Amino acid sequence: MKKFIHTMKNTIAAFLLLISCTGRAQVYDQELEKERNHTRAAFLQLMPRISDRLWDSTLTPEQQVALFDPMLVYIQKCLPAYRKIRQKYLEESPAPPSTLFNLHFHSLQDSDQLAKILYDPKYSAATLLYCYKPAEISAVINGFIQPLLIQKAGISFTEASIGYTFGQQVFTKKLKGDQWQIWSASRAYVLRFIFDLNNSTIQHLEFTAFNDPEYVKIQLPFSAYKPRFTTDQLYLSMSKIRWDAYTTNLIKNVPPHSWQDTVNRRLLAYYAQNQEQFHMVRQKILAGLDKAGLPDTSWKEFTNLLPEDTESLKEVLVPYFIEPGAIADYLFSATHTIPHFSKNIEEIGANTMTGFQNSVISNNGAALWKICSRSYSVAFEYTWNIQTGEVTGLRLLKRS
Repeated sequence: MKKFIHTMKNTIAAFLLLISCTGRAQVYDQELEKERNHTRAAFLQLMPRISDRLWDSTLTPEQQVALFDPMLVYIQKCLPAYRKIRQKYLEESPAPPSTLFNLHFHSLQDSDQLAKILYDPKYSAATLLYCYKPAEISAVINGFIQPLLIQKAGISFTEASIGYTFGQQVFTKKLKGDQWQIWSASRAYVLRFIFDLNNSTIQHLEFTAFNDPEYVKIQLPFSAYKPRFTTDQLYLSMSKIRWDAYTTNLIKNVPPHSWQDTVNRRLLAYYAQNQEQFHMVRQKILAGLDKAGLPDTSWKEFTNLLPEDTESLKEVLVPYFIEPGAIADYLFSATHTIPHFSKNIEEIGANTMTGFQNSVISNNGAALWKICSRSYSVAFEYTWNIQTGEVTGLRLLKRS
């Protein structure tokens, strides 16, 4: 179980680049967000009851799995809603290009680590709890398999960062019954697997070799499709910018941190051209959030931040965030560089499984909104200028 939680830590960065679909009547999928918030609330109720026992080394694996039984009961209860949303997004995703079918794939099906987590319905249902869209599912799977791929392919972390910097494209193919094949293509490799809509299990994990000459030769273009919601149209456009920023000369001639600098410059230029649309979308999203007061006395501000810790938190606060959930995910990822937070694998796991509940503390009726994003034991409070995208007054809170 500890290995399971440790592996979940590797999925955080992947969550930050999730791409999905959007449209006309609403700026975001309110049905999906409603279900996601219900799930977070249910997990928040469960976690205090099991957190002290979850990493108890005296428990057998079966006893550890049994701790999640109340959550599995909840998932079974909500299964019709889960299926409806997931199937909708599976059907709307683009099909994999025919050029990908002739590539040579290697199997990960014999991995004991993955077998315990992704092939067992009890584990997979909890692991994919917040994943409704194919891009969300593939992001989690990519996070799980990255260490295995690096080990099997014998590549460096620099090469592995290509996918993180330039993003992925996600495709789906309907198989028989409730089974769907999901394809995730980065600039370095292609991953594909079968997702069972009925029980949330993952099977037949396969991947191409890193920088396989046959795949590189394809120079896969970005597949444009019509999203249903304005929010996801913005995500889709930014994903295309990331994808198109890749060139073989860029990755050969400059260090990896410069790859991200190139991507950031292009994203900032896109944001400057579409700032009013970002403002409108942010306003709609925040108007739909719950209102809440300041965190209660069980939450204390963490003030033992070194200058470099503060800088790490500030570095992730880019102006082109669309929603508070993305801000919380980036800040949570940045806390992993802070020793006080990075050494506690148990709390990282609990916060990852719980996710973040975002609420509005106050707003001045115009551009400035005070936001709180709260998980199991860590929270972020800040003021967000939704006109400029600037985040100020950040406070890192910890539950005592």
